[in-house]
Amino acid sequence: MEVMGMSFPGNRSMNEDCIFYRTEGDKTVAVVADGLGGCEDGDTASRKVIDIFRIQMPVERDEILKSIRLANEELYHEKNHARGMKSTVVALGIQADQVCYGHVGDSRLYYFLDNQLIFRSMDHSVTQLAVLSGEIKEDEMRFHEDRNKLLRAIGADEKVKPVTMEFDNLKKGRHIFLLCTDGFWEYVTEKEMLYCVKRGTAEKVCEKLSKRWKKNTHKKDNVDNSSFIVVLV
Repeated sequence: MEVMGMSFPGNRSMNEDCIFYRTEGDKTVAVVADGLGGCEDGDTASRKVIDIFRIQMPVERDEILKSIRLANEELYHEKNHARGMKSTVVALGIQADQVCYGHVGDSRLYYFLDNQLIFRSMDHSVTQLAVLSGEIKEDEMRFHEDRNKLLRAIGADEKVKPVTMEFDNLKKGRHIFLLCTDGFWEYVTEKEMLYCVKRGTAEKVCEKLSKRWKKNTHKKDNVDNSSFIVVLV
C-alpha cells in the first residue's frame, strides 16, 4: 500500500482545499475536501470535515457514512457563527482487500485497474445532471458556465445525502485510486490521468499528475485550488 497527496492554491489568495491520508496497520484512510468558494470560511469548512475523518479513521461503509453525517451536522450548525459554511468531500477507506468510499459534491474518486479506468464517481452538480440528461457532453462539464453549481454539499442542509459504495475484494493487479477536487479534474482529462498512472510508485504518479496540472494551468487566469491523493494497492 502506498499513499501520497498534494495540494496547490492555484492563483487564488487562499487554499480552501484540505487533504488527509494515513495508514495504521491494515487500515488506510484518504480524504479530500473542498471548502465552497464564495461562502464564508471555506478553508475552515474543509478543515472541519477533515478533522472528523482524522479522529474517526473510518474504513467500512457504515463508518464512512457516519463520518460524513457528523461533518454535515457540525458545519450545518456552524451557520449561526459563519454563514454558509459548506464543503465537498470524497473519502476512501481500505482494510485488507476491502475498499469503501463515500462522497458529497463534485470532488471525485477515480479507480484505475491495470491501466484502465474502471470507475468515476458522479458529481452532485447541475452539469452532471445535464450530462446524464443528454443536454451536454461529458467533456463540456469542465468549463461549463454552471460547473460550480452544486446540488449537494456538506453543511448545506440539515440532512445530507452522500453516495457510498463498496468495491468487491481486490483481485490481483495494479489498483490506483485517485481522489481529487474539481480544481484538479477540470484541468486534467481522464486520458491524461491514465497516462500518468500507468507505472511508478504513488510518489512518482503524484509527480506526473502535478506536472500535468501545472502545464495545463500555465498562464491561465483564475485557476482554482487543486488537490489530489493517489492510493496505490
